[in-house]
Amino acid sequence: MSALGIRVVRRWWLIGLLLIAVLGAGVWLLGHGRSKTVVPEVPVAGVEPAVIAEIEQARSAVLADPGAASHWGQVGLVLFANDLYSEAISWLERAERMDPADVRWPYFRGMALLLERPEEGLEALRRAAAVAPRDAFVRLRLAEALLAADLLDEAEAAFGEVLRQQPDNARALLGRGQIMLRRGDAAAAVSILEKAAEHPTAQKAALSSLAEALQRLDRSDQAEPIRQRAAEAPPDPPWMDPKIVRISVHQVSRRGRLQRALGLVQAERVDAGIAELRRLVRDYPDFIEARMALIRAFIMVQELQQASDEVAKVIELDPRHPDAHVIAGGLALMRGEVQRAESSYRQALELRPADTVAWFNVADCRLRQNDRPGAIQALEQALRYRPGFVAAHLKLAELYLDAHQPSKARAHVDAAGRPAPGNPQLATLKARLPE
Repeated sequence: MSALGIRVVRRWWLIGLLLIAVLGAGVWLLGHGRSKTVVPEVPVAGVEPAVIAEIEQARSAVLADPGAASHWGQVGLVLFANDLYSEAISWLERAERMDPADVRWPYFRGMALLLERPEEGLEALRRAAAVAPRDAFVRLRLAEALLAADLLDEAEAAFGEVLRQQPDNARALLGRGQIMLRRGDAAAAVSILEKAAEHPTAQKAALSSLAEALQRLDRSDQAEPIRQRAAEAPPDPPWMDPKIVRISVHQVSRRGRLQRALGLVQAERVDAGIAELRRLVRDYPDFIEARMALIRAFIMVQELQQASDEVAKVIELDPRHPDAHVIAGGLALMRGEVQRAESSYRQALELRPADTVAWFNVADCRLRQNDRPGAIQALEQALRYRPGFVAAHLKLAELYLDAHQPSKARAHVDAAGRPAPGNPQLATLKARLPE
């Protein structure tokens, strides 16, 4: 081969080596670029299998397309929905960095952070409110977090934004009333708290704050019955946050499913709640809390035989469950089985001697069996544990009047009148007292 041919071959050989090097570098860079997107594992030690499966399904979407913010955020939402708040934070943070215009990422991240790092949680909720300034639910969540942090000026402004959109929002009214109370303006707080107490989502908290406001105004005669109502009111249910409702489909842990079922019952979708609770106890037969919720739902719709069957199962699983014995007593009383009812109430009292409702019901059973001394003794026991129990005072006043013991009757009339001066039974009982 001539010298010219050799130079040509060498040139093409060098060009070929260069192309191979360039292609190799491109392949390396592509692979190196992909390797930078590390999709972390989720710690699942002790997590229920159903939750693990839900997490892995969401995580598989991230592995398939790590460039989509929604996939990262979805893992965070699944973790949040199943009470894995700490684990959710980093996934929601990544989603927010990739797509800061989606309100869900700072909103749920803020709620998760409030439990561990409140200041960071507040900042995330502030960003969420900035992203969705017309979203009253986001603003309300921020307002309540600000109130909890005692940032009253900012909280008042946030509650005000909510009330401009929803003038009757009970949670916002409660928050505004509590701010006035903290600032020492009890008089202004009263009317606002009275309005908030009309709605079940804020009733217990509003009644407690209202009693405090009335006490500060030296209106003890009005404060005491309100305080009694607050004590007897059920816990305020969580308000129906649409964003929470939407992620509830991912609540696959047994506790998450229970919360979803209870939410349906609280939203007056009792049949749907019962169906969910049935599935839950089928999957977790020893989940007593779910069975108790199912019992209460059956009673709400007057399915008393099914309620009785479930009570029997709870007592079989846990013979020392006092609430189950109390409910068994109530169901027996509805059937007219007085002795069986009393037996159930007394079993509850062996387990929980301070159960004033059970003592009151034992008194009812004693009266139905014409045992007035036994009824008086049971009512006195109820008052021993709860001195302000108005119904027990009224019943004792009536029994002592029937037994011609007016001085004892008067003492109980007076005791009932202090916390409940407007009780309609008082006038009847006072009319029977001698001058």
